[in-house]
Amino acid sequence: MHIAVIGSTGSTGVALIPQALERSHHLHLLARDPNKIPSSIRGHANVEVVKGDVNSREEIKRIVHASEITIIVVGAYENKPTTVHQDAVRSVLTAFETKTGPKRVVLLTTTLCNKRAKHPWIVKKILHFFISEMHKDHQAAMKLLEAAKDVDFTIVEPPQIVDAVQYGYTLREEGALPLSQLSYQDLAAFMLEVAESDKYKRKEIMICSAKPIKLTKEMNAKSRAVMWQGVRDNILKPVFKLSLVIGAIAGGYFLYNKNNL
Repeated sequence: MHIAVIGSTGSTGVALIPQALERSHHLHLLARDPNKIPSSIRGHANVEVVKGDVNSREEIKRIVHASEITIIVVGAYENKPTTVHQDAVRSVLTAFETKTGPKRVVLLTTTLCNKRAKHPWIVKKILHFFISEMHKDHQAAMKLLEAAKDVDFTIVEPPQIVDAVQYGYTLREEGALPLSQLSYQDLAAFMLEVAESDKYKRKEIMICSAKPIKLTKEMNAKSRAVMWQGVRDNILKPVFKLSLVIGAIAGGYFLYNKNNL
């Protein structure tokens, strides 16, 4: 099978590529910096690497037209306004307009996007707090796919993804996931299962690890860094800005009263 991968140098793409080659798939990889892809991969007989980003329409058209399915695993690593997922989906849909044959795409989002998921209220609020901007981008990208009637899509929705070995995975279309983590290796394995099967077409699939993942110090450090970023961007910065405004108003009020006494 020929597979186009958009986001090939991110953590999910790095996990997916070797597994896909082990299954004898042909890969068409889009990368902003092809040098980030190991030379052993770039030189593989089943690999084509194309330089570009999510807005490189001609380059994306090239790899999409050469493939039977497109996997979008782009990522935004900071909770700031972004359109990276929307842009990737728009570029793929534009390429589909002139494509003959299968129009299949797999999009990576998060469990927070699944409206049929049953998250505890406090968990949902905390998740939204830390990834609110990324969540908006995910939702907009999903709406674009859902509106494309002639496109077979699958939306894959994991919880926290960590760098760990394969534990196997559990799938849900609704309800609650039994665990709150998933390894990149298991995520990649499921995405390839989606590519190789027709049973997940036009579906949202939540996925988590089949077994508890033992977190290392490095994993915990990354989680703390993400949490700190959320606190900094969503609490400290707004509070600081508000304090400046209040200080300016108070200072102006003080000067006004002083000059008029």
